[in-house]
Amino acid sequence: FAEFGHTSVAAASLGQVYKARTWDGRDIAVKVQRPGLAESVALDATILRGIALALRHVFGLRSDVLGIGDELVGRIFGELDYREELLAVERFRATYARGGGSGPDLAGKVRAPRVLPELSTERMLVMEWVHGVRLTDASEVRSRAVLLERGVRCSLHQLLETGFMHADPHPGNLVVDASTGALTYLDFGMTVRVVAHERT
Repeated sequence: FAEFGHTSVAAASLGQVYKARTWDGRDIAVKVQRPGLAESVALDATILRGIALALRHVFGLRSDVLGIGDELVGRIFGELDYREELLAVERFRATYARGGGSGPDLAGKVRAPRVLPELSTERMLVMEWVHGVRLTDASEVRSRAVLLERGVRCSLHQLLETGFMHADPHPGNLVVDASTGALTYLDFGMTVRVVAHERT
């Protein structure tokens, strides 16, 4: 990297995002996994499993608390491999690109950042920096009704048509691209797949 920010611009439970610049002058976002995270998650999983076993035994629970705990831990472990997130970003980009099959109301009006796979690894995800306004800055966002309608249409399209959903579309993960006005989704660590028979 030609430049790399000293402080993170965004933080989450599993990683931190830094602003950087490539040698050819592109602004990029670098999502870096927290050190020792896999070991911490494994320890937490062991403790959670022990608690679930104790709860089931002491209270005679009939629900599958072990299965619920295992599902939760499995999802967290899935988020640890940023190569999976890279694939999710690229799939979302392809779906909402012009000609991607999302229809005239969404194609080119919804997007995800371009990923730089040549710089990304299992523990580091590198994407273009999206210049724009986050939806958390509501006073700065123009055409809020249009963006709200577009977001709802996009969520319904994901749920009913593609079966591939961004599972965390809160205002901090949405940016209005300054150059195109496109509603840009960030942070694809959590995605959900809805199988066909559940969509009918």
